[in-house]
Amino acid sequence: DMSEYMEKHAVSRMVGAPPGYIGHDQEGQLTGKLRRRPHCVVLLDELEKAHPEVFDLFLQVFDAGRLTDAQGHTVDAQHAIWIMTSNVGTDMLGNSMPSGFRANIKGTAEEMQRDRLLERLRQTFRPEFLNRIDEVVIFHPLGQEQARAITRLQMNELGARLLEQGLTLHADDSAIDLLCKQGFNQTQGARPLRRAIERLLTVPLSLRILLANIPEHGEVHVQAIDGHLEIDIREPGHAVMVEEDADAEDIGAEVDAL
Repeated sequence: DMSEYMEKHAVSRMVGAPPGYIGHDQEGQLTGKLRRRPHCVVLLDELEKAHPEVFDLFLQVFDAGRLTDAQGHTVDAQHAIWIMTSNVGTDMLGNSMPSGFRANIKGTAEEMQRDRLLERLRQTFRPEFLNRIDEVVIFHPLGQEQARAITRLQMNELGARLLEQGLTLHADDSAIDLLCKQGFNQTQGARPLRRAIERLLTVPLSLRILLANIPEHGEVHVQAIDGHLEIDIREPGHAVMVEEDADAEDIGAEVDAL
């Protein structure tokens, strides 16, 4: 997490304290791990938050494939794969752009957006740093289709936990749509989805399980009615009467718990 290296002195945490300073006999957080496991993947998250002198440290890594710690020992870094993430330019990715990593958009529009983002990178990072990076990958904002897929994955996680208690989770499309509506937006992405599932489904369901007599190997059916989630815990194989004009597919759709 590069937000932990915002100060100038944070460089010593990566390569170790110089001789004469407290902790000089300890390995750096980066050099020590690279020495023990040279074949690894190193993720530098939110790179733009680090102090500029931290970038200078990586110039040697990305160019010569080695890193020198505070004791003068050289650490081999050429076998590591370095991945850096940054939020630079995310304010430029608006709703006008299609969603997803491989979006179907015209080449000209995509190239213009990419050029704008690369220009923002050049304004943030020095040329000698950017020139040592092999590839820049741009991720476009998530859309409703991706949000629904993420919601189903998180519902599967909940279903797996319920299965350990002998309960099977079934949620129709209306429940998925409501959770997406309550927990997803373009600005914050998919992070609030987990909180929405926790607030609207997990907590009420936990209270039902604690306070009510739950049938053994029961079935938990979840659907949205009038803008609210309805939770129904039934005996296994319990039949439900459906009006003729109801959409049977919506009621029967299931989130696989495995």
